[in-house]
Amino acid sequence: MTFLFENCQSVSVKGLTINWDIPFTFLGEVVSVNSKEGWREIKLFKDGLSWKLEKGQIKFPGVDRFNYTCLGSTLPFEKDTKRVVHGAIGIDSELDKN
Repeated sequence: MTFLFENCQSVSVKGLTINWDIPFTFLGEVVSVNSKEGWREIKLFKDGLSWKLEKGQIKFPGVDRFNYTCLGSTLPFEKDTKRVVHGAIGIDSELDKN
C-alpha cells in the first residue's frame, strides 16, 4: 500500500509521481476456480515483475532482501490495461502449499 488516508477531510495530493523500479505486486490470470472448496488456480505473470517460488511459498518483491510475509489482498484487473477494475473488492489470499 503506497498511501493510506484515514479519517481525513479535504485531502489534496498534486504533482505526485510514483515510479517503482520493481512493482511491489504480482499479477496473474485466473485459470480455474472452485467456489465450493474455496480455491482458485492462477497463472502468474513474469515479465517486469519480481517474485520467486521458494519451498512452496511465493516470495516477492525480493528488493534488498525484503519480502512480504503474506500474499495480501487479491483484486480483479483489466487484462489489457493491467489496471484494477473500478469498484473492485479485494479478498485475502493464502498460498496452498500442497
